[in-house]
Amino acid sequence: MWISRDAIGWHDIPGLFTDEQIAHWKQVTDAVHRSGGVIFAQLWHTGSPSYPDFFDGRPPLAPSAVNPRPLAPTSGRKATVEPLAMSEHDTRQTVADFATAARNAMRAGFDGVQLQVGFNYLISQFLNPRTNVRTDRYGGSIENRARFLFEIIEAIGVHVDLRRVGVKARPAWAETGAFVAGSESLADDLADLVAYGQAFITNPDLPDRFADHAPLNEPKPDLFYGRDAADYADFPQRERERTRGLPRGGDGSHWEETGEPTAEAGRRHDSAW
Repeated sequence: MWISRDAIGWHDIPGLFTDEQIAHWKQVTDAVHRSGGVIFAQLWHTGSPSYPDFFDGRPPLAPSAVNPRPLAPTSGRKATVEPLAMSEHDTRQTVADFATAARNAMRAGFDGVQLQVGFNYLISQFLNPRTNVRTDRYGGSIENRARFLFEIIEAIGVHVDLRRVGVKARPAWAETGAFVAGSESLADDLADLVAYGQAFITNPDLPDRFADHAPLNEPKPDLFYGRDAADYADFPQRERERTRGLPRGGDGSHWEETGEPTAEAGRRHDSAW
């Protein structure tokens, strides 16, 4: 969810910075809680891969004036432009925007928030020495490049119990331009929670399917990021059949060898917090 108008970088993605948005999100969180679920708000700022179309012609904000050179998903896909390097005032304002969005998430009934620190979005741009060539206290050493992230976490902690704050951090696999990842990856056993993306889009009853060893609906990537409910809200759920117990090992880490889709395979496009 966009934290502010300056954060926008995609069409048809919701925000969390107006009272109207909060009221509509409250309907969503109420429905999730009525079903016994838990829901976190993922907070984004696009940074340099955004496009002037979203800002009345002004270039997007970024840590430094480095054109990342992927295609911007604006009205059609267009080549990115050289962004505006953020002043320290811009940086402080953006930290405050993240904190306000986190407070709004609590007002809207979310159970916690997740910071989008992976892929090629703004916080990742601060961490990446290819896209952050600043010479002030936000650039240079890894401690300085990480300062923006930790200032955001501290500011969010004023409004949200930090035990309910997740950080989505991963290499930018398959990204392009300045965001091409190296060979690093997250070590095992660092995740407190695991968020499923593709698997949940096509399987609204995903936890039940995991518990029952049930096969998973196949995703349809050509319909991802569409502008209607097709393949977001219309996949069928199944009747519970708790006859097979937990997966082998008892920890939900993998299926019996039945040839069905595995939980491990489902993690390919999912997030560790």
